[in-house]
Amino acid sequence: MDIAEIADRINPRRAQLAVAAVLAALGSAREWRGDLVTSVDHELQAAWAGTGLPSYSVQSAEAVEFWQSAVDAGTPAEAPDALTVWAEIFGGLDVADDIGGALTCLEAEATVAALRAAGNPEAAETFLAAHLRRDTTDGEDHTITDLGGRATPRPGGPPAAHHRLKGPAMPSFIELELFARCVLPGCANPIAEQGDVCPDCTRAFTGYLRAGTRPPLTEAEQHDRDHQVRAAHRAQLTVAAAAAAADQTGETITRANQRCWLCEQRSTCTRISGQWECRHCRTVT
Repeated sequence: MDIAEIADRINPRRAQLAVAAVLAALGSAREWRGDLVTSVDHELQAAWAGTGLPSYSVQSAEAVEFWQSAVDAGTPAEAPDALTVWAEIFGGLDVADDIGGALTCLEAEATVAALRAAGNPEAAETFLAAHLRRDTTDGEDHTITDLGGRATPRPGGPPAAHHRLKGPAMPSFIELELFARCVLPGCANPIAEQGDVCPDCTRAFTGYLRAGTRPPLTEAEQHDRDHQVRAAHRAQLTVAAAAAAADQTGETITRANQRCWLCEQRSTCTRISGQWECRHCRTVT
């Protein structure tokens, strides 16, 4: 087994975190002493775990022979993978200017995330800057959210909500996003195949997800479902905001389909002292 085959056994994200932690440990040490080996070993253990490879720290004769053979085999020269080539192309100024300004904010956000996932943060920043430079015909500025959910407005422009480029009305299938996204509602991670679950959600919901018998959602079906989910979330936020404002001002508001905190049934309730109470419970003394 050569170095490349060993690398194929290692979880990419764990490897990234391990290398970053090793760099931090080495970079923060004024002198490289023997105890740094212990720190480096501790960080590498997380990347090694689950690979099925022999231990590199608790070494038997067989383990030493395995690792020595890997050193002897070396690392074969490999052509750049397709994702790396794609990231380099999309990170070029001409391509970024041509494509970045023509995408919707959500499509550009997915592209930026994919470029970062491809290991090319410089290309991601170039593409993001190209998208933010393009203004819509009505003078609004493009806004894209970073991974923490904060709005990043065009330099010199005010924050604005996500929007699409203005133009003639197009069929809904034209407005679908450039890259497939994780099929779970609320997750914006790009994925390779439409209808799949991203690795992050797979890990987060281990034991809760199972393969269904129905065919996976198409891009159009997922788009329509997510639109309905977002509309429901907006309605919930509107009710919550009105309730919070009423709690502050002392205003009495009544809403249908609220859960009474006393009987725990849904009905038309009135907001009283920060809680929803139905008409029946209000008459109980």
